[in-house]
Formats: sequence, C-alpha cells, structure tokens
Amino acid sequence: MCIETSYSLICTDCRTSFFGPGTGSWHFETKEDLIEIATQTGWTLGVEVLNGSKWDFCPRCFTNYED
Repeated sequence: MCIETSYSLICTDCRTSFFGPGTGSWHFETKEDLIEIATQTGWTLGVEVLNGSKWDFCPRCFTNYED
C-alpha cells in the first residue's frame, strides 16, 4: 500500500482548478510550492471577504471582486 499527500487549489468563487504552468499538474507535493507558483501566475490567496471568511481567487474572479 502507498499513501501520498498532495495539494491542489480551487477558486472559491468559480470553482476553477489551478493548473501549474511548467509543472503540467493540478497537484503539488508541498503547500509552499503550490502557493508560490499560484501567486506568480496571478492567483490571490487568503482574501478576507465581507462575511469575514478567507477566499482564494483565480485572476479572473479577483478582478471581478475588486470591481
């Protein structure tokens, strides 16, 4: 048996999955790698919204949120 842990990212607003350019993957071995690559490609993570919860936004949804 083999158990593996991986990390993925989904936009809280539109439910789009993050696909890492250059990595060719939706899953990452560490949370730090995922955060670094996602923020470099325009994702915005941990935004506090009006109800006080924290959301992760893809670039398109974050632009809409700012407006």
